[in-house]
Amino acid sequence: MAGSKWPFFVAGFSIFFFSLSSLYYIGGLLGLYNFLEYTDDESSENSTETATDPYMAALDGEDLKSLSRGQVAEMTFELLMDVAVLVSSVFLYVGLKKKFPNFISPWLIISFLHVVVGSVWLFVIFGDDDNSFMEEAVNLFLEVFVSAMWYPIYKQYKAIRNPKEEIQPTSQCNAIREFDHHKTATAPREV
Repeated sequence: MAGSKWPFFVAGFSIFFFSLSSLYYIGGLLGLYNFLEYTDDESSENSTETATDPYMAALDGEDLKSLSRGQVAEMTFELLMDVAVLVSSVFLYVGLKKKFPNFISPWLIISFLHVVVGSVWLFVIFGDDDNSFMEEAVNLFLEVFVSAMWYPIYKQYKAIRNPKEEIQPTSQCNAIREFDHHKTATAPREV
């Protein structure tokens, strides 16, 4: 089995990565990547409204885009999946630290579902959409990482759930010594 610090690394990495991923999808839903607002000197004197320049709205100079309902649904679903794994990763860390197997089991269930649903989502449903190569590579890395770490965490869960009984060497030695002292010597019988 992996070293005792390895499950803590998995929990910490999952908390960090899924926090960033959740923030990414929140930003995407809010449309933060689309809007660069500026105030025009002339319009700021007359009103406090901000204007959006459609040529500065996207990095490549495209007109201002809005999200379709499908994109909003996709980002919302991915956000919910990431928040679920984030919360279960916090439970995983606490369960490993306090040795509570009931806190580790949510991560096992949710990460398994995340890998299955994420793989179907990545390869079957949205295999040919307009995601960037980097976004697809990060999603693939995430699916491989979570699936590779599932079994070591499961082994740690089993070890915490069913600890092996250890025989104390001091009590075993004392029992043997007491047994040796109670032996009685027998003399040979004369017939």
